[in-house]
Amino acid sequence: MKALLSLLLLIIFAQYGGAQTIETAAERTVRAADKAWAEAAASKDVDRMLSFYDKDVTFIGGAGALTTGKEELRKLWNRFFTRPGYELTWRAAKVEVSAGGDLAYSFGSWEETVVRDGQPRKTKGTYLAVWKKQADGSWKVLIDKP
Repeated sequence: MKALLSLLLLIIFAQYGGAQTIETAAERTVRAADKAWAEAAASKDVDRMLSFYDKDVTFIGGAGALTTGKEELRKLWNRFFTRPGYELTWRAAKVEVSAGGDLAYSFGSWEETVVRDGQPRKTKGTYLAVWKKQADGSWKVLIDKP
């Protein structure tokens, strides 16, 4: 019975206690880029925000509406950032880099505040970003899905 209990505890530890993975250098880099991207959004600086996007970026908005390219995203972010009381924050919960090392994803929770009828209204959700490694080694968002 003791041997069975020990074996069971070992299996549980292997499945749950030891299941924590060590974040790779590439994952740390993408996580840092995601955090800096969130800081750019909080600053409401459109040029800074756009600097995190790949040249071939696609933003997937509500009802699946697609916005492609940085210039179209400039228009979108200008509309958001100029709204009175607009705020956007997010935090990555998970980052993972592909085995090939050229693509990654981050996802986590976001919160947006808009003012309607003079009252701040908060909306929360989950985002997913697909990152592409650039020729210079930096990471840029290829697909942005709030």
